[in-house]
Amino acid sequence: MLEGHIGLVKANTAQEDAMQDRKQEHGMVRIIGVLVLVMFVASCSTPLSTRERGALAGGAIGAGTGALIGSTTGHAGAGALIGAGVGVLGGALIGDAMQAQEQRQAAPVPPPAPYPVAAPPPPAPVIVAGPPPPPVVVAPPPPTVVVAPPPPTVNVDISIEAPPRFVLVTGTPVYYAPSVSYNYFSYGGRYYLFHNELWFSSVYYNGPWTAIAFEYVPRPILTVPVEYYRRPPGHWKKHGPPPWAEARGHEKKEHDRKDHDKKWHDD
Repeated sequence: MLEGHIGLVKANTAQEDAMQDRKQEHGMVRIIGVLVLVMFVASCSTPLSTRERGALAGGAIGAGTGALIGSTTGHAGAGALIGAGVGVLGGALIGDAMQAQEQRQAAPVPPPAPYPVAAPPPPAPVIVAGPPPPPVVVAPPPPTVVVAPPPPTVNVDISIEAPPRFVLVTGTPVYYAPSVSYNYFSYGGRYYLFHNELWFSSVYYNGPWTAIAFEYVPRPILTVPVEYYRRPPGHWKKHGPPPWAEARGHEKKEHDRKDHDKKWHDD
């Protein structure tokens, strides 16, 4: 009798366990069905991102896996819930990584950086030269004026203490001094002396005497006859004109002689 009662109790317990298992299985199927339905509705209503699809797929896989594991312990519903939560988190992380990869791949490739274009060099400065400077004309130096020194004064050993008396030479504008014992004449306000084969001239009756070239002796002086010379050279004739009276070219020198006489007279 007791054994029969124990057997009945065991039979009831086994029956209850079987019923409990079937309830858990039904609950697991309902949970999985609900998850699949939610995924279907969500995918149909709006397009899901990769992160969302990963979360849903992870949740479904986790729920199924949790239910299977929980069924071994008699807690299929709890295992399904725990597996669904873990699956959602894992699927979300995996979907997030995949979504980031897709975004990087879908991002437009930036165009290559343009090659640096070298700026052209600045134009060379244009130097505009001004007009050329006017040529410098250097005036030649003035000619050197050479002032001829005055003829040297010669000390002639002739002594005329007082102005002598002059007498006009016949037929000439020349005067001679009969009282002077030298070849002594006066013409044009000057005094002339022929001494030692040389002619001398002075603006004073008694010197100082200046030697002059033959060409500058006035022609009237040169035409005075020999007899008016108080000391004629020994080779001269006693009468008539002196040897140079007919000298050729003397006329040309007469003009130079007059200029020469005028200069010395002004001095």
